[in-house]
Amino acid sequence: MEKVYKIKSSLRLPMALAVILSIPVFADLMGRGMATGHIILIVILMLFFYLMAINNLLKRVTISPDGVTIGNFMGRKSIARNDITALDGLSVGQRQFISLIVGKQSHLIQNSFTDFTGIMDALKAMVPEDHIKEGFTRIRQNPLTRSGDTIAAWLTVAILVTIITFRYLPH
Repeated sequence: MEKVYKIKSSLRLPMALAVILSIPVFADLMGRGMATGHIILIVILMLFFYLMAINNLLKRVTISPDGVTIGNFMGRKSIARNDITALDGLSVGQRQFISLIVGKQSHLIQNSFTDFTGIMDALKAMVPEDHIKEGFTRIRQNPLTRSGDTIAAWLTVAILVTIITFRYLPH
């Protein structure tokens, strides 16, 4: 049976709101008659912001009996079950990553996905026991929940609302 994992719901709403609220903020900046260098910098920042937000909203990990598919804005990478040579894990602060190792390449899945422990269990059931490394076992025994991402996303929304409020409402 195929199971699809997406970015946590608690992140999707504030990210979508931030994208929508950033449109008038960026439009206001563009309409201020700034120097060309500043406009180019604003456009680059806008594109980066929108690409990162869209990428996060579109991220998917699909686990089926045949393998794993990791998808995002840039496309999809399918990894056959038999091609996985190791399953490792690492922690960096509150971030945890599952590392699917295929030959010399490593594909990372971070703990911002819904049911991160479910992803770990499905992957563990998929690969032979001798392919599971100590790092994976360590993060499976102590999975971390990240509230910082959600707080940062809502903080971004609050900042954008504040900017819009002070810019467009009469004083």
